[in-house]
Amino acid sequence: MCLLYAPTEALLANGGAEDTGKFLIRKSVDKSGEEKAIVSVIYKGKPTHHTVTISQEGGDLAINKSPTGATNLVEVQCPIPSLPS
Repeated sequence: MCLLYAPTEALLANGGAEDTGKFLIRKSVDKSGEEKAIVSVIYKGKPTHHTVTISQEGGDLAINKSPTGATNLVEVQCPIPSLPS
């Protein structure tokens, strides 16, 4: 089951949207039917949503098309450029 955009924002705001860095990872399906992972995170009091993709060569993860050098989400360290490290 995919968690839709609006319920994701409600979940993140539950308990306070001021919690910068609070996040969840959800599955999404694009118009072509391809499954993708989305990292949804609170930043500056608002939810932001970032697409996670796996490169064809090597299996490294990219977030918003920016390579992370990681092969799994545990290894990713602050991949979203707008977030402080």
